[in-house]
Amino acid sequence: MKHFRRFVFLIGFILPLLMAVSLIPTSSAFSVLSDEVIITNLIDQARQTGQEVQLENRIYILNSPVYVAYNLAKHGGSLRIRGYENTVLDITRLNGLAILFYGTPTATETFPLGNIYEGNESISVADVSGFVAGDWVRVSSSKRIGSNTAGEIRRISSITGNTITLQGGMDDTYLLTDSTKIVQIIVVTNLTIGNLTIRGNPSNAETIGLRVDYGSGIKVENVRVENTPTAALQFGSVVGGTVRYNAISGANRVGYGYAAVVYGASRNFKYYNNQVSNSTKALTVGGGPAVGITRYTRAYDNIAANMWHGFETHGEAEHTIFSRNQVNRSFGHSYNASDDDVTFWNNTATEADNNGVSSDATISVGGPIVRKVTISNNYLQWNKDSISPQSWGIRVHPDAVNIQSIRITGNTIVGYEVPIYTWIMTEDTRIENNIILP
Repeated sequence: MKHFRRFVFLIGFILPLLMAVSLIPTSSAFSVLSDEVIITNLIDQARQTGQEVQLENRIYILNSPVYVAYNLAKHGGSLRIRGYENTVLDITRLNGLAILFYGTPTATETFPLGNIYEGNESISVADVSGFVAGDWVRVSSSKRIGSNTAGEIRRISSITGNTITLQGGMDDTYLLTDSTKIVQIIVVTNLTIGNLTIRGNPSNAETIGLRVDYGSGIKVENVRVENTPTAALQFGSVVGGTVRYNAISGANRVGYGYAAVVYGASRNFKYYNNQVSNSTKALTVGGGPAVGITRYTRAYDNIAANMWHGFETHGEAEHTIFSRNQVNRSFGHSYNASDDDVTFWNNTATEADNNGVSSDATISVGGPIVRKVTISNNYLQWNKDSISPQSWGIRVHPDAVNIQSIRITGNTIVGYEVPIYTWIMTEDTRIENNIILP
């Protein structure tokens, strides 16, 4: 009986402790759960409680992707995911998209009663059922812009009667004849990811490290991404994104290889103080097919080395500024733009090359929708040891048929066979105060 009472006492004392410990959120290496399930569970719990996800100082091995959906059941709030110096997300077993945070267009939609013109904030619609102030919406139509269809993401500031008022006027015009509609979307809001490493396998050519679709207030900072051949970081239709202080290498798949790419209806995106090496493209702005035009992107104070391309816009972007970036030993285009209102200011390209592609230039501008180009105060230096047959410094392509304004001023161009070449001249073209050196 004495031993039995001792046994009952021990059970009564220890069992509550074990139960209490089991309720503490943890990513312990001794858990029987897989690491991708551990991470997903921590994220789900943090989204419910508003707590930060603090990953342990260890290697997490992902055998399957981590996909985090924002929908009507799970949305809103802020989410911070942080690690330590040696926190590694090992995705070497994956050959595709590894980590995804994504918003969702809902079934709630309406149609305007008239055309929506550039600058309009208030829109009269057929039905406001299901919409409330604070909702995010996508205004879109069937009109083509490059490879994309027209579309913009805005937030509803108020609803009065059958009139929806948006935060900020429209950038494009949307006609009733182009099947214009307004769709409610759930977005990934105020997501911050930092202080960790995402490590892929260079042999898995289709690997993508991290992607965010439909987001607002997205930050990726102090993250190291290694060996993700197709892309390290992707952002589709993100409003207000910041990517800074990251180190990216090994995004080098031919024809892809994005260290970072921002596309779709993205807006007000900043990319700065990043270091990129041994990749195909340091930053690509725009691209399709997708819904929307990428607008107001700023890329500055980045360093890229041993690249195929450097920084580029890719067909569906407007109001893009590249400034104070450094590109060393870049093959092909150091900068390439095919879009409206693009500025290259105070960038440096050293030991530039075109890898034998004689039509490539260090700064290359073209495309049917480009209207305004400013290229000023850049320093471009050709690789004197190059065996390429022809070198172009700054080149305006012949397909820039709608160009209205060209400014090529104050650049220093060293060692190029063709320092500046423009196929098209406009009444508003200024090429002046450039220094050409052998």
